[in-house]
Amino acid sequence: MGKYDDKEKDFQSAFNDSYDQWFPQMSEAHKDMKYYLDTPWTAEDRAYMRKQNREVLNFNITWRIIKMITGYERRNRLSLKIGPSEGSDDMVTSQLTGLIMPMMENNSGYEITSDAFEFGACVTGANLSEPYIDRHGNIQFDRKPYNKFLLDPGFTRRDLMDCGFIIIHEEGMLTEDVKTLLPGKGGRITELAKQEGGNEVLPFSAYRGRGKDEGKRCNYSEFWERTNKKVHILANRKGGMQFYWDGKDGKLKELLQRFPMQLVSYEDYKETVTFSAYVNGRCVHSGPDPNKIDDYPHVLIAGFWVPEYDDFAVKLQGNVRRLRDPQREVSKRISKILDIIDSQVATGRVAIEGTLVNKDDIHASGQGKGVWLKAMGPGSERPISDRFQEMRMGDVPAGLFQLNHDLQKLINDIGCVNDSMFGTDELKQQMSGYLMKLRQGAGLVALQDLFDNLRFSKKQLGFKLVKMILANYSPQKIQRIINQQPAGILGMEVKERKLLADEVAKYDCTPQEGILTETQRQMFYTELLNLLKAGFSIPEEVILEAFPTQFPEKIKQALIQASKQKQQMMAQQMQEKQILDKLRGAKIAADVGRAEERHANVEEHHADAALARVKLAKELENMDTDRVMQLLKMAADFEIASQKNRKEAITRR
Repeated sequence: MGKYDDKEKDFQSAFNDSYDQWFPQMSEAHKDMKYYLDTPWTAEDRAYMRKQNREVLNFNITWRIIKMITGYERRNRLSLKIGPSEGSDDMVTSQLTGLIMPMMENNSGYEITSDAFEFGACVTGANLSEPYIDRHGNIQFDRKPYNKFLLDPGFTRRDLMDCGFIIIHEEGMLTEDVKTLLPGKGGRITELAKQEGGNEVLPFSAYRGRGKDEGKRCNYSEFWERTNKKVHILANRKGGMQFYWDGKDGKLKELLQRFPMQLVSYEDYKETVTFSAYVNGRCVHSGPDPNKIDDYPHVLIAGFWVPEYDDFAVKLQGNVRRLRDPQREVSKRISKILDIIDSQVATGRVAIEGTLVNKDDIHASGQGKGVWLKAMGPGSERPISDRFQEMRMGDVPAGLFQLNHDLQKLINDIGCVNDSMFGTDELKQQMSGYLMKLRQGAGLVALQDLFDNLRFSKKQLGFKLVKMILANYSPQKIQRIINQQPAGILGMEVKERKLLADEVAKYDCTPQEGILTETQRQMFYTELLNLLKAGFSIPEEVILEAFPTQFPEKIKQALIQASKQKQQMMAQQMQEKQILDKLRGAKIAADVGRAEERHANVEEHHADAALARVKLAKELENMDTDRVMQLLKMAADFEIASQKNRKEAITRR
């Protein structure tokens, strides 16, 4: 009995079971891809048109609709970053973002995700996006199309948490490439590659070179299986924090004896995955998760997925599936219209036998061609138009054009798109850019679940990347990438970090979407500008420090110099303002002094007037009555004359 016989039996059983269940879906997915890339015509359709001497033409409207959806996703692509959960360390999540952003940008992570969305969610129904650790210890990305993987038929969740197994199958893979994936297994891989392959073959494989280079290529399969393992959990009695203990039992007992009041330990089961690899159906390796994250590295990017439906042919599908029938009918109508038009252009002639001088002239008839008829012969007594006449074909029915137009509009409706999304408008009316944008947004509402599913998949990808970084990247490597001293858990060694990695990834990190920039620094600069637009006061030094540009030192020096000059001018203006304020204060004080002086003079005049009145009263007491009356009359006459003079002066003005 071989070392891996049990694993090979499990693999073959899982392969056969999932193959039988998923084959209807894979057959339909192959048709979806054919409609998207090639043509809706079947072999019977082609044979029928060739029999009628008709050219087999392709009018791919589906391509335009799918490209509009995927083009919108690519144009509005958002970056993947890690945000802090409530109360968690901002520096740790900021450094995780600094690790993930260049990883996604430089290793085609965004492009692979968009390709999986196009060929998976929109066309065939599903693709897998797979981050993995290469032989140099770096995280890379790969895409698994519909014809290279099999999932547990019983899974229902998009995060694959209830998926019992995943099978990845590569046909015609170079043997040397397989050796790089499985270091130390080169001898057995070379031996198995020369043997005849097993029965594990997926339909519709893109490889067509079987048997041409024996030994240089082989069938390579991966069997990922979800399972449980017994672990020790170490918990803090006071804080309630707990984590998995991965050390030796003796060390655990020592800790419990030293801290009996703080620590407690108990056994439990932890979910994990196992990995086994096969060459031509024979197992060459079996062991624990090579990525050290205790989870599948695969992320499902699916379209319309209804797990409760029993028909595998339709429970998983992309946007192309609903477009196939109307696409075929439109192509048939267009082909028929063109055939009628071509028949009218290439119309023939009808002649009585023996009428033509040269019977081959009937083929040369047309524009500028002369035809000789016999003066005497069969039917010579009949008019020339009867002896040699044109065959007239029927016109294209006007309703056929309208029907074709309606069918094309129906394709847009079924595909959940409108003319505004293509930059045109069926009503041919002028509209503002804002209204056009609203109509485009309204057209995308029916496709919102596709974009929501993609957003969910990117979030799952973020969680897996965080786990891979915590489980595989040393503090030295992290510092080399981000050019900063690793903070928090990132500063621990990988073995020490593993005890807390699950807690950090689960509770302290939140994968989010952000502005797509090439570096974290550019994102920070863009966020600062948005804060400025919102009215927040941001110091210029912070903005200049985050400013991304070529030759940054020269530009920074120039900007700093301009900023200093601006500050000096502002300081000078402030000084001048202070001087002016002092001058204004002195002038106001002088004016107040003069006003007070005038007020004092008025008071003095009032006092003098009061004294004069007192003196006058005294004098009046000594005068007789006649003298007093004369004085009063003189005062009244003087007052009347004064009023008259004032009125005349006003009139002259």
